[in-house]
Amino acid sequence: TDAGVHALGQVCNFVSDTPRTPAQIGGALSSRLPEDIQVREVEEADPDFHARFSATGRRYVYYLRKEPSAIWRRYAHVVTYDLDVAAMQKAAGLLVGERDFTSFTPTRSNDVPPACDLRELNVAEKDGVIAVTVCWIVDVIEQPEQFESFPLRSP
Repeated sequence: TDAGVHALGQVCNFVSDTPRTPAQIGGALSSRLPEDIQVREVEEADPDFHARFSATGRRYVYYLRKEPSAIWRRYAHVVTYDLDVAAMQKAAGLLVGERDFTSFTPTRSNDVPPACDLRELNVAEKDGVIAVTVCWIVDVIEQPEQFESFPLRSP
């Protein structure tokens, strides 16, 4: 995932010719990763699988706080002005559905489809934390030519 972003359920893939089982690979990875990264499952994938380009949807939760917090400092953006959560909820409802996000796509990006089906856009506030949840479905992304030579598929 991007630098500074925390992921739950992150998927990765790699090519290996090891005779080890998926469970053995998971154990080996877990023993060498930092404590804040956990391998939950390892499985053999189709040779055409690519963690980024085979994904058909994504779900993100953005956290906003009105005050800084030592506990939340790495997970939430601090907003120093009042936010109208009810207005945000109303506006969020207007964006749900099939939309073309071309104006939000980098000019030279050929790996991000501009249209998607925005399935969920929720704004909720609890205990001083505003959570903005975004979930969208995209058509299977074709692998751009510059990635085709990368050996990023599991056997």
